[in-house]
Amino acid sequence: IPYEFNETDLRISVQQLHMFLNQYEELPLDAVSYLTGECNYGGRVTDSHDRRVIIGILEKFYNHDIVNDPGYKFSESGKYYAPKDGDYDSYLEYIKSLPILTKPEVFNMHSNADITKDQKETNQLF
Repeated sequence: IPYEFNETDLRISVQQLHMFLNQYEELPLDAVSYLTGECNYGGRVTDSHDRRVIIGILEKFYNHDIVNDPGYKFSESGKYYAPKDGDYDSYLEYIKSLPILTKPEVFNMHSNADITKDQKETNQLF
């Protein structure tokens, strides 16, 4: 099922995260995950299994380890992580070091997700 996520979904999610980071001593991750996964993005998702996938993906990014563990990685390969605080150029260098084609591992998905995506793109081509 194709979903029409857009820039507004991302913008409101970032604004809510920013608000929670600034207003609470300890980040209420359950609330942030619920708003992002069930309301902002999940509100467009009609399949309950797809909504569970969104929540699963968010668990990789919205957790206490990213704040408490300086070596926390978003993927097993270690390529995807939150860069250390730095200047603008350091962030650009990190972004340039990322693979051009995003692997499913960054979304906590099996490599077979790539096969499914590629097959779907091929079918759309024909």
